[in-house]
Amino acid sequence: LSSSLIAQMRIFTNPVDSSRVHLKDTVLLDSTVFKERVFFTSATFDNLAIFEYATFDSEANFRDATFDSLAYFRGATFNSLAFFVFAKFDSEANFWYAKFDSEANFWYAKFGSADFRYTEFHSDAIFKEAQFHSTTDFHYAQFHGPADFVDAIFNSHTNFESTTFDSLAYFRGATFNSD
Repeated sequence: LSSSLIAQMRIFTNPVDSSRVHLKDTVLLDSTVFKERVFFTSATFDNLAIFEYATFDSEANFRDATFDSLAYFRGATFNSLAFFVFAKFDSEANFWYAKFDSEANFWYAKFGSADFRYTEFHSDAIFKEAQFHSTTDFHYAQFHGPADFVDAIFNSHTNFESTTFDSLAYFRGATFNSD
């Protein structure tokens, strides 16, 4: 697929499989509800990817996805596994006010800038070996389950001000290189 994907304020009752698609234009899926599993495995988003206030009731799988422009998940709700393993966010990944009710797995994800302000993690939050290349902000984020930042690399300004960790937070081997 090499065009735009627009489905604002829609409800998908069947699984969505957009694995290995190449989307060249803006993706607008804001306020969309996905009742079943969603796969954007190895998908490439050349332009804006807007999932603002989307609801994922089942697994949301973005494994190996590449976001060349802004990835906007502000206010999104993930009621099941959110899988961003090996995802690559070349510009900004915006998860402001997002809510993860189940595991949020960003293992080995690569971020340009990352904005997780006011984000709620209600289960495991895995950022193991993640690479943050620009500004990273977890200001007022809430981690209610374990937070795993083992061997993560923060290469710019990183903000954990007023962040809440209600469970274990692992930062063993994490590197902070601030400018």
